[in-house]
Amino acid sequence: PRLKQQAMADRYAQLAYFDGANYQDYRKQEAALSLTFRSFLKRLDKKGCLGGRLLEIGSGLGWFLKESRSYFDQRFGMELSAEAAAEAKVHADDVIVGGSDEAPDGQFDLIAAIQVLEHVYDPDPFLSGIAQRLSPDGYAAIVVPDRGSWMRPLLRSKWPSFKIPEHLLYLNEKDLRTLFERNGFTNIQRI
Repeated sequence: PRLKQQAMADRYAQLAYFDGANYQDYRKQEAALSLTFRSFLKRLDKKGCLGGRLLEIGSGLGWFLKESRSYFDQRFGMELSAEAAAEAKVHADDVIVGGSDEAPDGQFDLIAAIQVLEHVYDPDPFLSGIAQRLSPDGYAAIVVPDRGSWMRPLLRSKWPSFKIPEHLLYLNEKDLRTLFERNGFTNIQRI
C-alpha cells in the first residue's frame, strides 16, 4: 500500500528527509555523489546534450547543479523542501520550491530528473510536462533505479533501491521507453 500523495509530499518537504529520515548520512555522500554527477555530465557532454539552460527537477541540496556550472549558461532547480532549496540555490540562478508543474518560465535545453521518477504518483503528466518545457532541440535526462539490473535479483529484498514507501514505481528499460514514447519523446537512448 502507498501513502497518500500529500503525505509523501509532506515528507519530501522536510529537510529531515535528507538528514536521516530516509538517508543515513546523506551529507557524507556528497563527494561520492558529486563524482557520479561529474561522470554523468561527461557522458551527456559526449552525446552533445549540454549547454544553454538547465532545469533540474528534485535538486536536493544542489550537488548536480554545482557540478553542472561549467556546462550551462543558466541553471535552475525545483525542490519540494524549502530548506534544501535554500542550500541548492547557492549553486544555481534560482531554485524554486514546489513540484515540477511550477517550473520557471521559458524552455530548457536540458531537463534532468535524477532519482525522481520512481517517486512520482502519475508519471505521464510528469513526463509530458517535461516534454512541453524542452526547447526544440532539448534533451531530458531521466535517471531511475533499473529493476532490470543484475543487482535486483541477486540482492532481492536487500536491493538498495527497494524503498518503501517512497519508491512508487520500479521501472526497467522497456517500461521507460513505453512511458517516453507515450509522452512524445523521440530519439530515446540509454547512456
